[in-house]
Amino acid sequence: MKTKALLIANILISVLSTQAAVLLVDNTVNNHLTVASYDTITIQNGGVLNLTGGAVTVPVQSLFNNAGKIFVNSGSTLNFVDGVHTLNERISTGGATPTIRITGSAATINVHQQSAFYADMDFVFDAAGISTFDSDSRLGFGSSTITIDASAYTGGDATFLLVDTELFDDTYANNGGGFGTIGTIIAPTGFTATLDQSLFDGDDDDGFTGEITLTITAVPEPSSTALLGLGALALILRRKK
Repeated sequence: MKTKALLIANILISVLSTQAAVLLVDNTVNNHLTVASYDTITIQNGGVLNLTGGAVTVPVQSLFNNAGKIFVNSGSTLNFVDGVHTLNERISTGGATPTIRITGSAATINVHQQSAFYADMDFVFDAAGISTFDSDSRLGFGSSTITIDASAYTGGDATFLLVDTELFDDTYANNGGGFGTIGTIIAPTGFTATLDQSLFDGDDDDGFTGEITLTITAVPEPSSTALLGLGALALILRRKK
């Protein structure tokens, strides 16, 4: 009897240990900072999942990694802040204004792809810059809005890679054409900020790249501009003489 009881207990432990791990964020804020693997992540009813450290993994579970296993539903937010996060299955978004947010430069973000990307994307810089939203497949943002707040950045002139896709190992020729709507772009004081989606087309002329970048450039001081103007004027007068 004791042996039979131990056998049943071991079977129950085995079954429980193989059950799918699910992360559900429902109408609350989850500040996730541990190392964990989930078969499914669902954020719904205005919930917010802040990946603030550690490592979150969604393993490969389907052919071509195309099963919807990460759901960011209406009014909810998936926010990458810190840590190393690898989402190997498809991100599914839908409803009224779900948000994918990248906050600061401390996160490593590896995702597969998305289906019908209806989420808005926010990029919020820290003093050092911004993390890259890196995909090993395709992303299509046509019906989405991008907003960028680079006001906290304190460095010099630089170009930041916001989105980077691999496009099926350089064989997929259409990446969705970038964001259909460009929202607010806030540059640091004394700088301009220029968004470039021209390489997010999957064109073989640019190596099937799928890149969206932001270039931050210092605005010349008025005194410097005036000196340049005087120098140019002096040169013109000298040539006339």
